Amino acid sequence: LNPMYAFQLLLTVPGLLLLLNSWLDLLAMIPAFIAFKAYAREEERYLAEKFGKEYERYREKVLLKFL
Repeated sequence: LNPMYAFQLLLTVPGLLLLLNSWLDLLAMIPAFIAFKAYAREEERYLAEKFGKEYERYREKVLLKFL
């Protein structure tokens, strides 16, 4: 999971939990996680196709590998 999606999942969803005062909001993290994984996978595929070796070199330099 890339940093943008991790931020969304780990900060926004719990923030909504506090705002809406509903524990059911925590359940939203499960489908959100699945959707974000799918979006990130598609995004990485697109970037690899568009930028090729340059994108692969960038990925090797990334220090933190997210979920």
